[in-house]
Amino acid sequence: MKASEAEQVVINELRPFFMAYDYSWMPHYQQFRRLTSNGFHNLLINIKGDKPQLVDIKLGCRIDMVEDLVYQFTTGLLGYQEHSNTFIASLGEIIGQSYFKYEISDKQEAVTVSEAIKGFMLSKGLDFIVQHSSVQSLDKLFNDQPTQKLPYATHPLNRCLRGIVLARLAERKDFIGLVAIYRRALVISKTAPPLLEKYDRLCHYLKSFSFN
Repeated sequence: MKASEAEQVVINELRPFFMAYDYSWMPHYQQFRRLTSNGFHNLLINIKGDKPQLVDIKLGCRIDMVEDLVYQFTTGLLGYQEHSNTFIASLGEIIGQSYFKYEISDKQEAVTVSEAIKGFMLSKGLDFIVQHSSVQSLDKLFNDQPTQKLPYATHPLNRCLRGIVLARLAERKDFIGLVAIYRRALVISKTAPPLLEKYDRLCHYLKSFSFN
C-alpha cells in the first residue's frame, strides 16, 4: 500500500467524524480545519514511508491577531500568512511519547488507525485544542516560565516572536522583562543578525501598540 493510498483511506474514514465538529478537509495543507471567531483550530496529517507508512498527527490553532503582528516582522512566505499556526503540538507530545507515530501496512490497518485517531480526539484531542487556543492560555504556556523549554517542540525564534506578542496582547506586567529574556535566548541560540533585528523592531512596535 502506497502512502498516497493510505492517506486516502484515512481521510475518507475521518471526514464524517470531523465534519460533525465543523472541520473541513483542506488537501493543499494536509489538514482538517475548523474556523473560529479569531482564527482556526486544525489537525494536520502527514503520512510517509513504505511498509509501514508512518502517520504523524499534529494539533494546533491560529490566533489571527498574533499571526498578523508576527508576520510583519518575519521572513515567512506571504502566501502562507493566512495559514500559519500560532501553536502546534504532536499527538506524541500530548500523550507523553514525543516520537510516537501510527503505522500502516494495509487497508485494514489504515481503518484501525483512523479509529484510534477518532478515539484520541474524543478522549483528549478536541479538548486540548480548545484549551490551547486563547491568548490567555497560550500566554501562560509560552511566558510563565520563559527560560524553560516548552513541553511541545517549538523553534526558538517562533517561541520568542509569538511569546512576546502574546505577552503584549495579554497585557503582562513583566512584558519588558520578557523582551530582554527572549532577546538573550535568541543571542544564545545564535540567531542570524537580520532576524534578531526583526525581533527588536517587533518589540519596539509592541511597546507602543494600541488595542484601539
